[in-house]
Amino acid sequence: MATNIKALPHQYNTLQALRDYSHVLMLGGVGSGKTYLGCLYLLEELKRYYEGDKSIGLITAISYGQLRRSVLTEIFKNLSEWNIPFSYNQQQSLLTINGAKKFFCLSVDPGSVEKARGITVGSVWMDEAAYIRDIEIYNTIQGRIRDKNGSGKTLLTSSPNGFNFVYDLFQGELYDPKKYKTIKAKTKDNKHILDSFYDNMASQLDEKGVKQELEGEFVSRAGGQAYYQFDRDRNVKDVKWDGRMGYRAREFNVTPFTSCIGYFENNRFYIFDEIYMTGGSDTYMMAAELKRRGYENF
Repeated sequence: MATNIKALPHQYNTLQALRDYSHVLMLGGVGSGKTYLGCLYLLEELKRYYEGDKSIGLITAISYGQLRRSVLTEIFKNLSEWNIPFSYNQQQSLLTINGAKKFFCLSVDPGSVEKARGITVGSVWMDEAAYIRDIEIYNTIQGRIRDKNGSGKTLLTSSPNGFNFVYDLFQGELYDPKKYKTIKAKTKDNKHILDSFYDNMASQLDEKGVKQELEGEFVSRAGGQAYYQFDRDRNVKDVKWDGRMGYRAREFNVTPFTSCIGYFENNRFYIFDEIYMTGGSDTYMMAAELKRRGYENF
């Protein structure tokens, strides 16, 4: 018996984007249909299996509890409603759909992510990816996508979580428009949830909470941008360093360990370089990087 499976516009657009981009983020408010989208993505991967892609996929969650109570529960529910047979081997953390396509299902909390290091997969779906602890864990998972038979794609479904590394990758400093694509969805975009759900949630949240949890927007939960008057269009332009130091402007931050290099002239600061180091960097490592870039006497 055929089953009619429908996607909401933002879910359909996300699946379409995966054809053109290697990393696609569906950034949505609570109840916007992120996990359902992940289930639709599994069907796309199943289709690839019958087209010759015999690679194993990977599904991740930020904790074992979230994996079991949210992700797998939604997968099992939808596959059952769609009349698609499946099995789950809890000991191997292995989901098999229609006796064919296989997916490892793992938690990426700091205590569990090491279990992923020995596996090779062809694609990955990372649920609530913005709540992964740091970019090192994210990169650990990315390093598993190396089966040449797979699509090599990364689907991320998540609510926003401040201006963290996911923001950097998809909208900020690390953004590559050729690789990364964001599809946004608001809670209200899901016509299948209770009409009163949005209002009930909104009544319990402040303005920033509404923007993050219901509107699916990146916001700082710590009180706004560190430099609230900063405007990228107004305050940033391309400059070429001519070797002059003048007044030395340096800014340091820890976790990640960063340094901005620039000079002050004619009542303006000119920032011409930035160093961004992660993974437990210290002062000595930063000093070595400054020296490598030619700032030994800076």
